[in-house]
Amino acid sequence: KAAFDRYFGIDVQFGAGRNLVRLRDEDLRAPVLNADGKLLDVLKRCCEQVLAQLPEPRPNLVDQVRRYAAERLTQGEARLENIAQALGLSARTLTRRLSEAGTSFNRIVDELRQELAEKYLMETSLSITEIAFAVGYTNVSAFDTAFKRWTGQTPYRYRAHAA
Repeated sequence: KAAFDRYFGIDVQFGAGRNLVRLRDEDLRAPVLNADGKLLDVLKRCCEQVLAQLPEPRPNLVDQVRRYAAERLTQGEARLENIAQALGLSARTLTRRLSEAGTSFNRIVDELRQELAEKYLMETSLSITEIAFAVGYTNVSAFDTAFKRWTGQTPYRYRAHAA
């Protein structure tokens, strides 16, 4: 523990109920030196297209969860607790209400990931790695496994057939 405290310059705590990194406001305002503006534009455009397909009138709970999840996928923040908090609900209440609606949080996120992944593969020149990241996967292997489960083929083969 002492080595971590020295490295980070803070009192690092292990075994907490959640993972948390607190950043100073000035650190959050610092520019991201390796930010890719073109990639961000492409990802925003694709997400906006998916969001535009949602109905305009007061969205039902499933649509609200889908919207919040879409906004948070690339940041790795499309988690039940985050979405529940954004909706002003507890995670347990959100889970129960989604179950009453005949779905689950994981199913909604999984379907959203599949829809976006297929769209990115067909409509962009993003690499498979970039697409994996854009739909919330931290590595290509996990994305590849999920994509095969969704479509029965690898993302590479899917893109090749779409072309």
